[in-house]
Amino acid sequence: MEKSFSLINFTENEIRPHANEIDANKLVLKGYLRTLVLEISDSVDLKSELPQNSDLESLFGASTALAFVFWQHLAVLERLQGIPEWIQKNPTTWDSLTTGKKTCGLATTHLAKPGGAGIKGIETENGYLITGTAPWVCGHEIFDYLLVGFETNDAIHFAMIDFPVANPDVEPSTQEMICLNGTATVNLKFKNLLIKNSEWIQSRKKPIAPQPRKTTFLIPELGIGKTALLETKRLIKDSNHPRHILVAKNISGLEARLGSIKTLKKDGESLDALVLLRDDFNRDAIRMLAIATGASALNKNSLAARLQMETFLLDSVIHSPTALAAKISKLGQSNT
Repeated sequence: MEKSFSLINFTENEIRPHANEIDANKLVLKGYLRTLVLEISDSVDLKSELPQNSDLESLFGASTALAFVFWQHLAVLERLQGIPEWIQKNPTTWDSLTTGKKTCGLATTHLAKPGGAGIKGIETENGYLITGTAPWVCGHEIFDYLLVGFETNDAIHFAMIDFPVANPDVEPSTQEMICLNGTATVNLKFKNLLIKNSEWIQSRKKPIAPQPRKTTFLIPELGIGKTALLETKRLIKDSNHPRHILVAKNISGLEARLGSIKTLKKDGESLDALVLLRDDFNRDAIRMLAIATGASALNKNSLAARLQMETFLLDSVIHSPTALAAKISKLGQSNT
């Protein structure tokens, strides 16, 4: 199959110009998600191949909302690719998911919560009755299906159900996401919802210690900070503004941290440590962009404005690496 579609080009030409509307409006987001999967499936066989992590990084740098829901759909495809017996039994559903006719989100993050999965299942003759809460579930009225994780006494189970869930015992309550309202994030509370045998996908015995599932998509949210860094460099290029000169002196520090993260990814650093590095880099890159963006407009005689900028710089350049080192050190001690 000829691969003519470029996710990076599509991101820059079709998504970035409309990012604000996509991130704020679930109907717009739903349309772009469907279009994105359709466009990719015309060039790439999603039954056996998925986009690169770098492509998803670029998407996060353009529209966080679209990247977040698209990542969830890809995570579902990635999981299902490893379950050939399910694919053989559900060829129509599998075809619809890999061609963009249908999309699927995740209700699985609660499985990592301390003390249990948060959703309990009781096995019956017709399937499982599940009770509990899945917090921060994205894609209400966007996704067609939802991959739900729940636990019984000895195993973790996964099932694919219709979404939104047409059941009076399921209570969605909206979670405000500020600039990401387009993701239609809800808190789902289940009360004896029947997971039919036909909806069941996979079970795995509970391990002694949690074992993270390997994935192709490793901290693609790093694209948010990378975009902020590139935009900052564009803003300060050839500028003699005092604030821009100050920012320019500290850009190399952010670039060095980005290089370190890339190295740690290749070396197989733990996901928990990488997430900390990702979050701190994204935050500091955005703060540096804020300094560069507001520099020319600031009244240099304003004490409040000057102190605000100095605080941003101190937090980004000095305090953050020290705090990050302490976090990672503490994390390492807790894992030993």
